[in-house]
Amino acid sequence: MGKETIILTYQAIGRSVIDCAAPVWAPVISESSWKCLQTAQNEALRIATGCHKMAHSDHLHQETEILSVKSHSELVAKQYWLSCYQSHHPGHHLTSQPAPARNMKGTLSKFDRDVVPLRDDGISEVEQ
Repeated sequence: MGKETIILTYQAIGRSVIDCAAPVWAPVISESSWKCLQTAQNEALRIATGCHKMAHSDHLHQETEILSVKSHSELVAKQYWLSCYQSHHPGHHLTSQPAPARNMKGTLSKFDRDVVPLRDDGISEVEQ
């Protein structure tokens, strides 16, 4: 099998499983869990590229043009959160919930700083 075929297979099977619930778990996952997921992805990319175990993960990502697990999962979560700002979205009610009174684990609202400026609903941050 060629490198491209193996990479596409990983994206179709492995990455899609990770992406399935990324908006739910990406805001709350621990660094050690990110490392476990990244290790699994690195192994798949090493198989695809034929690189040895000492190859740096940055080299693997550059050669395969695949983002790290954390970067990709947070991107998927941010895309979902941005879509929640559309009035017809089933999760729209989540965008207007007040911040919790006590410090809790992260939610999608932790991505507000990145997402709110991208909204196209005509409401600026100043008006809120």
